[in-house]
Amino acid sequence: MTDAMPDVIAIVLNYRRPDQTIRCVASLKKSMGDPIRILVVDNSPGDGSGAKIRNAHPDVEVHQSGRNEGYTGGMNSGMNRALAIGAEYFLLLNSDTEVEPEFVQKLVRALRSRPRAAAATGTIRYAGVTDRAWYAGGSQQTWRASAFTAHRYPGEKDIADGVVRSVTFISGCAFLVRSVVVRKLGPFDNRFFMYVEDAEFFSRLLSAGHELLYVPGAMIDHHAGDDSLTPTRLYYSVRNRLLFLEVSTRGATRVCGRAYLALTTLFKICWWSVSDTGHVRAAWAGFRDYLDGNFYAGAGPDLGRGGGTAIRTGHGETT
Repeated sequence: MTDAMPDVIAIVLNYRRPDQTIRCVASLKKSMGDPIRILVVDNSPGDGSGAKIRNAHPDVEVHQSGRNEGYTGGMNSGMNRALAIGAEYFLLLNSDTEVEPEFVQKLVRALRSRPRAAAATGTIRYAGVTDRAWYAGGSQQTWRASAFTAHRYPGEKDIADGVVRSVTFISGCAFLVRSVVVRKLGPFDNRFFMYVEDAEFFSRLLSAGHELLYVPGAMIDHHAGDDSLTPTRLYYSVRNRLLFLEVSTRGATRVCGRAYLALTTLFKICWWSVSDTGHVRAAWAGFRDYLDGNFYAGAGPDLGRGGGTAIRTGHGETT
């Protein structure tokens, strides 16, 4: 580490996974190039995570939020702290990731070569899997309030040639963003809490005329958990996709999107009424909380205790 003002501040969000966070930080310390200042945001007060991370990495700043603020609140807290410190770039990472030594350097190089680009990401691999990627480029279908990622593992030629591609969606799991863009356009919308917030954030950047980049040769491992659709995940998907349509679309696009989402969700509710009543309750709760303006954590924790998964800060594709 160094006392000089860093070009990159890495923000790692921890939620009750200190061992994963410790491994993530250790991988960041092996990054090539100038030293990276690392900031851990601990979203899990009272479980001892902060102390465990400090003991493993005493040179790393650990900011404790005092309560679980979700992905949006935790990352925004970290970005606000990073803005006060000062850096050219922010690297946002889920704690269940481990970066390769050249990961950050390649993303910085890509952004410096494309002045219009606001953010960049690399190939997010399933840890231990070599033939299928968790993220290898992404696109957004705004009218469906959905984002889709490619899973084709990049070929050796893509990696060797240093290919950089424009994309319309980057996952919040891992990306580098210019601090000036965050200062100008704002951080995540805290109302989302988690899920779909990355789609809204990057839609905002695209609307402002910026470019998003995918750098195939910048590699990171993601220890992805179970991506099955739980009541909690479904709740946030329904509520937040409606919120996305409200804040990111206009006119016919918004009307078509709302109609599509309502019809497809109602169809699924009919199916779930026979097979899974927990999903039915979650979907209706998402609709109700959107209409009532009940955002942030909303009904998510209650759904988690009612048979879904507990609140967590991981990322998956929108459903």
